[in-house]
Amino acid sequence: MKSKFLLVLFAGGILITGAGCQTDTYTHPKFGERSARLTNVVFLPPQITTGLASNLFVLQVGPPLPEEAKYRAQLPALLAAEFRGHRLPVSPSGAETLLPDATNQIWNAHLQGILNAAYNTVRLKAVRPEANVLAGRLSADGLIFLSVFAYKSTDGRQAAVALVNLLSILAAAGGGYGTWTPSSQAIVQIALVDGVNGDVLWRTIHDFTAFDQMTPDQVVTELFKKYPEP
Repeated sequence: MKSKFLLVLFAGGILITGAGCQTDTYTHPKFGERSARLTNVVFLPPQITTGLASNLFVLQVGPPLPEEAKYRAQLPALLAAEFRGHRLPVSPSGAETLLPDATNQIWNAHLQGILNAAYNTVRLKAVRPEANVLAGRLSADGLIFLSVFAYKSTDGRQAAVALVNLLSILAAAGGGYGTWTPSSQAIVQIALVDGVNGDVLWRTIHDFTAFDQMTPDQVVTELFKKYPEP
C-alpha cells in the first residue's frame, strides 16, 4: 500500500510539473477555529523513501540516497519549530524518530498497519478512523504527517531524460505539446490532522525538482509559504 501511495504522488508530481505548478495545498474552511483548540500536537513516524531511479517509465528506486539520513535527522525538528512559531503546541513524542518498520511497545505491528492506512488517506480531507486511534495511543489531539519520496537518476536514465526533454522542446516548438521530465525529484507532504475526528486541517504537497541542491531548512521554508494564519 505504501509504494502505491508514493507512486500516485509521483504521477501527480509529473502532471503538476508539466502544468507549471509545484504545490498542492488544502486548508480546512474552519482552520483557525479548529487549530486553536489543539492542546497537544505530535508527529507520527515519518515515511521517507529515497533512492536511485534507473528506468525512465517505471519508477523503481534502489538503496537510500545519502540525503535520506539528513531528512530523517533534521526535518521533524525544523517542522516542529515552524509550527510552534505559528502558535501550534507541538510536543516531542519520540515517534518522529522511528523508522517505518519500527516495532516497540508504542508502535507494534498492528499499529503499523493503522499508520500505513492513515498515510494512504491523508491526501484526502479526512483520516478516519485511524487518526483517532493513533492520537489516543500518543495521548494527543493533533497529528502531524510527514512523507518524503525522493530520487535521483542513474547516468543511463539521465541520458534518456535529456533525450525525452529535447524531443518535448522540439514538439512544443512545432506547435505540439511537450512536458518536462525531471532527472531528480522530491515530493514532500506535510499535514496537520485533528486527532479527535480525523479532519485534515492543513495539508501541502510540494514538488522539488532540485531537492539535492536545497538544505532541509530551505525545504521547510518552502512548505510553509502557504500555511494559513489562524
